[in-house]
Amino acid sequence: MHRVALVSRHLFLAATAANSTFRPAIIRTKPFRTMASSTPAAAKDDALRVFREMIVPRLDPAMHKGQCGRVAVIGGCEEYTGAPFFSAMASLKLGVDLSHVICDANAGTVIKSYSPELIVHPYLRTEDSVAQRPASTPDIVHRVTEQLDRFHAIVIGPGLGRDPLILTLVALLLPEIRARSLPLVLDADALHLVSTRPDLVRGYPRAVLTPNVVEYARLCRALELDPSVATPHEVGETLGGVTVVRKGAVDVVARPGMDEVRVDDQGGLRRFGGQGDVLTGALAAFLAWNELAINAHDGEDRRDRWTVAACAAACTVTRTASRIAYEEHGRGTTTGDVLAVLPRAFIEVVGEV
Repeated sequence: MHRVALVSRHLFLAATAANSTFRPAIIRTKPFRTMASSTPAAAKDDALRVFREMIVPRLDPAMHKGQCGRVAVIGGCEEYTGAPFFSAMASLKLGVDLSHVICDANAGTVIKSYSPELIVHPYLRTEDSVAQRPASTPDIVHRVTEQLDRFHAIVIGPGLGRDPLILTLVALLLPEIRARSLPLVLDADALHLVSTRPDLVRGYPRAVLTPNVVEYARLCRALELDPSVATPHEVGETLGGVTVVRKGAVDVVARPGMDEVRVDDQGGLRRFGGQGDVLTGALAAFLAWNELAINAHDGEDRRDRWTVAACAAACTVTRTASRIAYEEHGRGTTTGDVLAVLPRAFIEVVGEV
């Protein structure tokens, strides 16, 4: 089943590429070197080099809308409308062309009011909203599934909530996402769902999990690992090859078979809600570019290395944006301030590409 899905996705992307002028910033054949003998700083530098040279698309007047990536955030309920907005807008601020939000019916109008630049689909339902706006579970899943082939990367979790119906819908959508071999970022309440049902992502190498310290401990316990000693590599291996981005004072990017990359760039001193959502949007943008670059250059054998590079770049750019925003706003820094300086942070980390 997995091989059939992979071939199907490959053919879909190949068809897309046939009409594409996607080009990475610099085409080089120099491989991302094995980092076993590298220092942590050298490993991160190598990751950023690969991201800059092989993954970032070079802008071209001949390109059309969508060729720099189309992403979607699945999340947003009546209580939490900011998180999916921050995630989806972060992707736009970093250079994807189109950013969608697939949310609960009671959150759609609110999220639409935040920005006319987002494409909002109020298809999901909670137990409360389904009573107000009836829809069957198969119909909801079908409406979302119809959209999936548009996207190059998916985020699930920002503002999702833990309503039983919405978690059921996500559990039904995950096999559809896997069947299309889409890069997938899981955060917040999506990680809670994975902790209760690890099988939903087990063996899916395009999944990227982004736990904070509390979520990491919960995930470890669900996998019968000791969170005080289990490494992100062990978590990824136990889940059959997923990438783990453990957030903290130092962000750790770990993918089975690859040396970890540690991102310790200075961020802002303020700790406020929404910074993790910005990171998910950065990850979605960079993983979408990664998917396009792999397809354009028949780089499936480089997927592991390039995925680590994309994740390390997302962590670095997000932390840099947090630092810049804090330098300007100090104690009053908010997530909106971080969003506003993402383009500057990208230039500082990656350069003019």
